[in-house]
Amino acid sequence: MSPVRPSAMPAESAATQPPPAHVECPRCGYDLRGAVHSWRESCPMEGRCAECGLDFEWWRLITHGTHAWLFEYHWRRRPIRSLIQTFARMCRPKRFWSSIDLTDPVHLQRAIILPLIAVVLPLLLRFVGAAVYLVVWQQSRGRPAWFGPPATAWEIAVHAFEESFWVGDGNYYSEISWLVAVPQVAMWWFALTWIPLTALCFRLIPVSLRRVRVRPSHIRRIAAYGVAWMTLPIILLAAIEMLASLANAATLWAMGTHLYWGSWWELPLTIGFVPTLPVIFAILTWWWWDCACRFYLRLPDGRLVALLLTLLSGLITLAGFVFLAEMLGEHGWWIDKL
Repeated sequence: MSPVRPSAMPAESAATQPPPAHVECPRCGYDLRGAVHSWRESCPMEGRCAECGLDFEWWRLITHGTHAWLFEYHWRRRPIRSLIQTFARMCRPKRFWSSIDLTDPVHLQRAIILPLIAVVLPLLLRFVGAAVYLVVWQQSRGRPAWFGPPATAWEIAVHAFEESFWVGDGNYYSEISWLVAVPQVAMWWFALTWIPLTALCFRLIPVSLRRVRVRPSHIRRIAAYGVAWMTLPIILLAAIEMLASLANAATLWAMGTHLYWGSWWELPLTIGFVPTLPVIFAILTWWWWDCACRFYLRLPDGRLVALLLTLLSGLITLAGFVFLAEMLGEHGWWIDKL
């Protein structure tokens, strides 16, 4: 919980009490011991950094309270609860970044656990759905299922792993690009590259270099949680796919037929799903950095900075995707269609 705000914080005279060893601006890291040294009778409640102009409260800066629900603070004592609370609040970026203060110490090694979980979770959901379906399918054909010989269990695991990635009807491959028939590749590319590239581009924006200075640890915190934020659509889609596989497995086991025939990507393909992914992830990237710059970093031109960051990193991300398409031999199809 955050510490209780005191009504006054008494301080000794600077002549008899040396300033604290580590008092820095929470945004730019400017040494504030000179301001502390000027106190005579009591600590003022509010202060301003002479370097970047950030307004802050001294009690937050000195006491270093523990955040109430953020995952990086409670990953060991309350991992499941803090994970769910963090993911739930991330769905509303404005509320998420408004509830985190710059004075909250950054624990980057703990924060990185969250995007790792976010990356593994959709793969696990697809794997579970595919594995259950393959077990039922094996039983419907009179073959040993999960509790059969080790080789059979291993084969099911391998097929389930393949099914978790290779979704799509093979008939599509002769008509459209493989990157469209298997859109997870494009989704993972945009989700895992756009936010980190935005963090790298942050220092190229003049306003972030000349008007304000931001400590790298804050940018890394935004990027770490941002990767988890970008995977939320993938997690949702993976959950839908798992439920579809479980429904097919249940109907196959009970009635000997599938609930749904065909590829789950058939409808998205008709509306140009993959070509719209850059727009979708561009909106997600801008939304995330806009809220982080305005409500967490409290930059004077936070919205403009977020827009410039999104555009600059987006150009690099799209260029990388074109290079990826060329490496996979799909560059010609995209040139013809787009």
